[in-house]
Amino acid sequence: MKREANSKGEARVEGYGQSPYDSTFTDVILFGTRTCPTCGVTKPRNSENFHHDADDEDGLHRECRECRVRRQREIGRQDNAVRAARSRARYASDPEYREKKKAAAHRTARRGTP
Repeated sequence: MKREANSKGEARVEGYGQSPYDSTFTDVILFGTRTCPTCGVTKPRNSENFHHDADDEDGLHRECRECRVRRQREIGRQDNAVRAARSRARYASDPEYREKKKAAAHRTARRGTP
């Protein structure tokens, strides 16, 4: 480690307090760690890495934020596919629903809304 003075003349140790891991180590000391069961990565147990969950004993969700977001997006994609299939089936079988959808599309087209 090399000591040097900054612009104010204060002593500064090169490399100290500049690591991107300093805050992570502090969080580990303060909050402990938790391992995500999905990805297996051990992370500091804080709201930066895990969503809040009032039902869990420590108030944080069991999965890390990245894994939870990835899983929720996949569920959303699956739900969209199921919802679209139901809508197509209803459109084909229910004339009243079909007319309602056509009228709504016509109103939107007249307004010029994309």
